[in-house]
Amino acid sequence: MDLKALGGFCALNLPTPVQKTTVVATNCDFADSNYGAVVEGSLTVATFNDCIFSANQEDGIAGWESTVHLHGEATAVHSGECGIVADQNCKVFIHLPADHGTCYNNGWGDRVTSRGGAITNV
Repeated sequence: MDLKALGGFCALNLPTPVQKTTVVATNCDFADSNYGAVVEGSLTVATFNDCIFSANQEDGIAGWESTVHLHGEATAVHSGECGIVADQNCKVFIHLPADHGTCYNNGWGDRVTSRGGAITNV
């Protein structure tokens, strides 16, 4: 997956940084883009609290070598091609019960992992 070329097509784009980058978003809508949020790089940590990722043409959240935390009962990732994609050792931690229904109604899959990526409810 080449996420570097996607910058203009994302509601939020966090490209691979040269230093530690931490982003916290609360009560935000990441919608109607190619990608809701692209989070890249081993030095990047993104935390989303009660955020909605919807109606994106590709993925709601696409992570590459980064760490992503999802919190809050209002959190939802839906109506895209893929809900959450964790690629190349990206770690996504969903701080909600497994039965919360965080990801739903995504055409190709709600949780997609590859090359060491992981999506875990904690």
